[in-house]
Amino acid sequence: MSSFRASAPLLHLIQGTVGANERQIVGKFIGEGVRLGIIGLVIGLPLSLIGLHMVSTTFSGPPVPIAEIAVAAGIGVLAVALTATWFPARRAAGVDPAMVLRRD
Repeated sequence: MSSFRASAPLLHLIQGTVGANERQIVGKFIGEGVRLGIIGLVIGLPLSLIGLHMVSTTFSGPPVPIAEIAVAAGIGVLAVALTATWFPARRAAGVDPAMVLRRD
């Protein structure tokens, strides 16, 4: 039963690409990757900013530009999410979804 649970999201994703052209498939995969990156930002960025503030108030030194760090981190996370989904999306666009569904 656990193998079915692991493949259910993949099956749902494949079913959503039946009849789609390459551009639509790539867009679906990249959209999902960027969505997950944004969720990670919403959770991780506030926690990291709290930690950065705690560290900067504990140790003396030059002031830390928190806003600039937050913007750079956000851009970096989204760039990594986009890059990490681009190559698998291009590969998935070349696969016929009907053939994959028939095989399972």
